[in-house]
Amino acid sequence: MRELRPDDLPVKAILLLAMAKELTREQAAARQDKAVEFTERVRDDPERAAQIADMSVERYAEERGFKIVNPAARKRRKMLMPKSRAELIEENRALEDQLAAAEDRLAQIADLAEAEEEDEEEEA
Repeated sequence: MRELRPDDLPVKAILLLAMAKELTREQAAARQDKAVEFTERVRDDPERAAQIADMSVERYAEERGFKIVNPAARKRRKMLMPKSRAELIEENRALEDQLAAAEDRLAQIADLAEAEEEDEEEEA
Protein backbone atom coordinates (compact mmCIF):
# COMPACT_ATOMS: atom_id res chain seq x y z
CA MET A 1 0.00 0.00 0.00
CA ARG A 2 1.41 3.40 -0.94
CA GLU A 3 1.94 6.08 1.68
CA LEU A 4 -0.59 8.92 1.83
CA ARG A 5 0.70 12.36 0.94
CA PRO A 6 -0.84 15.75 1.85
CA ASP A 7 -1.79 16.36 -1.79
CA ASP A 8 -4.00 13.24 -1.61
CA LEU A 9 -6.38 15.03 0.74
CA PRO A 10 -9.04 17.38 -0.59
CA VAL A 11 -8.34 21.06 0.02
CA LYS A 12 -11.47 21.40 2.19
CA ALA A 13 -10.26 18.64 4.52
CA ILE A 14 -6.87 20.30 4.87
CA LEU A 15 -8.48 23.64 5.69
CA LEU A 16 -10.77 22.07 8.27
CA LEU A 17 -7.84 20.36 9.95
CA ALA A 18 -5.78 23.55 9.96
CA MET A 19 -8.60 25.62 11.45
CA ALA A 20 -9.59 23.19 14.22
CA LYS A 21 -7.29 24.27 17.03
CA GLU A 22 -9.72 24.29 19.98
CA LEU A 23 -11.48 21.04 20.80
CA THR A 24 -13.54 19.74 23.68
CA ARG A 25 -12.15 16.78 25.57
CA GLU A 26 -14.69 14.53 23.85
CA GLN A 27 -13.71 15.78 20.38
CA ALA A 28 -10.02 15.23 21.14
CA ALA A 29 -10.75 11.70 22.41
CA ALA A 30 -12.73 10.94 19.24
CA ARG A 31 -9.82 12.13 17.10
CA GLN A 32 -7.44 10.02 19.13
CA ASP A 33 -9.63 6.93 18.57
CA LYS A 34 -9.71 7.65 14.83
CA ALA A 35 -5.93 8.07 14.80
CA VAL A 36 -5.48 4.69 16.48
CA GLU A 37 -7.80 3.01 13.96
CA PHE A 38 -6.16 4.76 11.01
CA THR A 39 -2.66 3.88 12.18
CA GLU A 40 -3.61 0.22 12.62
CA ARG A 41 -5.63 -0.25 9.42
CA VAL A 42 -4.18 2.14 6.86
CA ARG A 43 -0.60 2.63 7.95
CA ASP A 44 -0.32 -0.95 9.24
CA ASP A 45 1.72 0.17 12.26
CA PRO A 46 0.35 -1.55 15.38
CA GLU A 47 3.22 -0.33 17.56
CA ARG A 48 2.49 3.34 16.81
CA ALA A 49 -1.24 2.69 17.20
CA ALA A 50 -0.57 1.26 20.66
CA GLN A 51 1.52 4.32 21.55
CA ILE A 52 -1.31 6.65 20.50
CA ALA A 53 -3.87 4.56 22.41
CA ASP A 54 -1.73 4.63 25.57
CA MET A 55 -1.49 8.42 25.57
CA SER A 56 -3.80 10.49 27.71
CA VAL A 57 -6.25 12.64 25.76
CA GLU A 58 -4.41 15.73 27.00
CA ARG A 59 -1.05 14.41 25.84
CA TYR A 60 -2.48 13.43 22.44
CA ALA A 61 -4.01 16.91 22.02
CA GLU A 62 -0.72 18.55 22.98
CA GLU A 63 1.23 16.40 20.53
CA ARG A 64 -1.21 17.19 17.71
CA GLY A 65 -1.35 20.92 18.51
CA PHE A 66 -4.92 21.05 19.78
CA LYS A 67 -6.08 23.03 22.77
CA ILE A 68 -8.67 21.34 24.97
CA VAL A 69 -11.34 23.79 26.07
CA ASN A 70 -14.47 23.65 28.15
CA PRO A 71 -17.41 23.77 25.72
CA ALA A 72 -19.33 26.23 27.90
CA ALA A 73 -16.34 28.59 28.04
CA ARG A 74 -15.88 28.33 24.29
CA LYS A 75 -19.50 29.34 23.69
CA ARG A 76 -19.14 32.30 26.07
CA ARG A 77 -16.06 33.53 24.23
CA LYS A 78 -17.79 33.37 20.87
CA MET A 79 -20.96 35.07 22.07
CA LEU A 80 -20.05 38.62 23.03
CA MET A 81 -22.39 40.22 25.48
CA PRO A 82 -23.67 43.52 24.07
CA LYS A 83 -22.96 46.57 26.18
CA SER A 84 -25.81 48.47 27.73
CA ARG A 85 -26.60 52.01 26.64
CA ALA A 86 -25.24 53.36 29.94
CA GLU A 87 -21.95 51.44 29.44
CA LEU A 88 -21.60 52.78 25.91
CA ILE A 89 -22.27 56.36 27.06
CA GLU A 90 -19.68 56.02 29.83
CA GLU A 91 -17.14 54.52 27.43
CA ASN A 92 -17.82 57.37 24.98
CA ARG A 93 -17.27 59.97 27.73
CA ALA A 94 -14.01 58.35 28.75
CA LEU A 95 -12.81 58.33 25.13
CA GLU A 96 -13.82 61.99 24.69
CA ASP A 97 -11.83 62.87 27.84
CA GLN A 98 -8.79 61.01 26.49
CA LEU A 99 -9.14 62.81 23.16
CA ALA A 100 -9.38 66.23 24.86
CA ALA A 101 -6.29 65.48 26.95
CA ALA A 102 -4.39 64.39 23.84
CA GLU A 103 -5.46 67.54 21.96
CA ASP A 104 -4.33 69.71 24.91
CA ARG A 105 -0.96 67.98 24.96
CA LEU A 106 -0.62 68.42 21.20
CA ALA A 107 -1.41 72.13 21.52
CA GLN A 108 1.29 72.46 24.22
CA ILE A 109 3.81 70.75 21.98
CA ALA A 110 2.85 73.01 19.06
CA ASP A 111 3.29 76.10 21.28
CA LEU A 112 6.74 74.90 22.37
CA ALA A 113 7.77 74.22 18.78
CA GLU A 114 6.53 77.67 17.72
CA ALA A 115 8.43 79.34 20.57
CA GLU A 116 11.63 77.54 19.56
CA GLU A 117 11.22 78.69 15.95
CA GLU A 118 10.76 82.28 17.11
CA ASP A 119 13.88 82.05 19.28
CA GLU A 120 15.90 80.71 16.36
CA GLU A 121 14.67 83.52 14.08
CA GLU A 122 15.62 86.18 16.67
CA GLU A 123 19.10 84.71 17.03
CA ALA A 124 19.65 84.71 13.30
